[in-house]
Amino acid sequence: MICRRFLIALSLVALCASACSGADSHTSYRYKLTLVVNNNGKLISGYNVVAVRVSFLHTLQESIDRQPKGEALVLEVGTGRLLVATLRNKDSNMPGSRGWGENAPFGVLLKAYGIEASAAAKNSKDWMAPTKENLRRLQRQSGPRPIPFSSLPDLLTFANADDPNTVQLVDPNNLAASFGRGVTLQSATIEVTDEQLTRGIEKKLPWLPEIKKNGWLLSGARFPQSESLPDLIHGLWFKQD
Repeated sequence: MICRRFLIALSLVALCASACSGADSHTSYRYKLTLVVNNNGKLISGYNVVAVRVSFLHTLQESIDRQPKGEALVLEVGTGRLLVATLRNKDSNMPGSRGWGENAPFGVLLKAYGIEASAAAKNSKDWMAPTKENLRRLQRQSGPRPIPFSSLPDLLTFANADDPNTVQLVDPNNLAASFGRGVTLQSATIEVTDEQLTRGIEKKLPWLPEIKKNGWLLSGARFPQSESLPDLIHGLWFKQD
């Protein structure tokens, strides 16, 4: 009896291992976001390059996982303050969100390049087929495409770059409210790229390594204690490894 149970258990483990190893698949792409700020006639530009690993998982429950690797865009706008385009937006899962997505701008890129899944993919029994097809097409794209400011991730600034508790949201249509008269966001572009990932955000946000190491929110807490902005923003919004 014990031997039989052992053989059955061993068979189930082998079957699961075989199914798991053969079912899951992974692919990736890199995107480059570029912002151009007009500070009273002086154009200031900056960009970030982020890699996104996409996993199609069939173990336990089918799902699509998108995991970014890279840093937020940090731009010195010439007023003594920083403009930060984070890796996500806090309302990504809410109705009417800006479409950047929780971890990656997949929808923004598809719209920018005019990519839409074929009828065959949409009608496939595999619900992941449209995403897989769109990814294959997206990986073949190149060149910058303009995007509306409404498609950007959350933009932030700090009254004091050395103090994460001084974080403030920035309205992309009204940079003057955060940075002073005559400062505007002139353009935003996104593109698929093979460039190297951008590095060095810790030089501009010196508190970030400690925040990430301890899994803290910008407020210093591990879990939200209020609805204040520092209690809603995590260090992962600025860098993911």
